[in-house]
Amino acid sequence: ALVTAGLNPIRFLVLPRVLAGLVVAPILTIYADLVSVFSSSLTMLIYGVPLVNFYEGVLNTVVLEDIFSGLTKATLFGVVVASVGCLRGMQTGTGAAAVGISTTRAVVSSIVMITVVDGIFAYVSYRTGF
Repeated sequence: ALVTAGLNPIRFLVLPRVLAGLVVAPILTIYADLVSVFSSSLTMLIYGVPLVNFYEGVLNTVVLEDIFSGLTKATLFGVVVASVGCLRGMQTGTGAAAVGISTTRAVVSSIVMITVVDGIFAYVSYRTGF
């Protein structure tokens, strides 16, 4: 329908979604990390561990490179998932069955691509010492 109207579907459909994946994935990762620290501190409080000891352990264990690495991976994964979803969506045929098939293909392809990108990221991190 967009092509018939003379519009570029990549510009109007794909690009905004890929950019959203680029921006939102690191934000969701930061949110999940904060929830994790909060729930861990709550668990430590329930078990009687002083929060000062818990936060001291967290601050002594987590380094800036870990945070940067995690946010970089989240950004890459966000772009990969959005790109694969858009690719499979653009390949969808007509009818409800085609949508279901494309959705399944998008999920499976995203899982495979995340595994591949994570492997490449691990290899590059190991080789560069990052």
